[in-house]
Amino acid sequence: MFKNETVFVLGAGASWHYGYPTGEGLVHQISRMAQRLSRHCKYILEHENPNFNIPEYVKQKIKTENDLEQAKTAWESVKKECDTLVDRLRTVRPLLIDHFLAWNENLRPIGQMMIAAVILQCEASGSVSPGNYNHLLTTKGDIRNPRIDSSEINDDWYRFIIHKLVYGCQNPSDLLKNKVRFITFNYDTSLDYHLLRGLSSIDLLGPDITSEFLDNDRIIHVYGSIHPKIPTNSEFIDLKSMKTLGSFELNNLAARAALKPITAALDHCLRAAKTLRTVDPHDKEVNKPSLEMAKYFIQNSSVIYILGYGFDENNNLRIGLDPYLKYSEKNHKSVLFTNFGDVNNINKRVSRLMFGAADRFLSQSIHNHIESIDYAEKSTRTVYEALEKDFESLEG
Repeated sequence: MFKNETVFVLGAGASWHYGYPTGEGLVHQISRMAQRLSRHCKYILEHENPNFNIPEYVKQKIKTENDLEQAKTAWESVKKECDTLVDRLRTVRPLLIDHFLAWNENLRPIGQMMIAAVILQCEASGSVSPGNYNHLLTTKGDIRNPRIDSSEINDDWYRFIIHKLVYGCQNPSDLLKNKVRFITFNYDTSLDYHLLRGLSSIDLLGPDITSEFLDNDRIIHVYGSIHPKIPTNSEFIDLKSMKTLGSFELNNLAARAALKPITAALDHCLRAAKTLRTVDPHDKEVNKPSLEMAKYFIQNSSVIYILGYGFDENNNLRIGLDPYLKYSEKNHKSVLFTNFGDVNNINKRVSRLMFGAADRFLSQSIHNHIESIDYAEKSTRTVYEALEKDFESLEG
């Protein structure tokens, strides 16, 4: 059990283990998704009646229902948006999609929908194929490597959390005594989904006490998520339809049969996009209750795990890592964080955040201030390996 007030702060590197992209990988996948939607629009315009199987995103651009010319214009408009998004992403090659959308206001709606489409497809793929899809890709993220069996690689670090939550429980209600919260910047709900499934699969607990445990803002998605609640498998997007998007070229019965499911899938993406805070800084501070709650939990924690996180200055401020991680007589915390590959830019950011100087983690991985019982430890491994080999018992 987590007996001390503990907070997990999760960045994109934490969800990478479950097949979701990070940073530039997300930009690359958004570009490819937009290309596929563009091809779908082209197919409709050349082979189908534009007034049938209209996704809501296209329908929003039509003022008069059943007007053929307006329908054509709407499909052409969406195709142009997709083509423009792809062209500019290739030209700018942004480090993060958030900043790119902040700089390109006209592309925000289609950009947000493509973010949702990528995340939803990753979620659905992970539900049917074991293993981490990211292991099958090159560093560029666009070439599969069939020689790797990703299901044989240890990635499921949620298992360590489940073990810690249940270890020491003598009866179901003991689960509620765990003093732990999760603050995630990720749009996916893989943590929510796996904790619900894992804990519900333990006879000692069962689904009712598990649901109660996960209520009350146990997991805070500070920038929103693709599902308003913990999803079931039936709520995942139709993977077949997503893979079919933009893949057929000829007017045939098989293609026509796929149009309705594809339209439903695109509507699913649009609904999910509306709950994401993707534009920095325009809408990332809209959800103030969640941000204030995150600050409260971090301020009152004694142990903080920061996993797969890049220590962006704005994100640090929004959830209270700055100032509540700065060492002082008031802040007594144990901080354990990952920096996969020992990237010095991350080392410097963490060092400035905690110590006000850039050099504290450049030559060592552990800092222990005995006089104030402060402790800071860095792991240069993956999140899974850090919890398996470096961070011991997840609280000690």
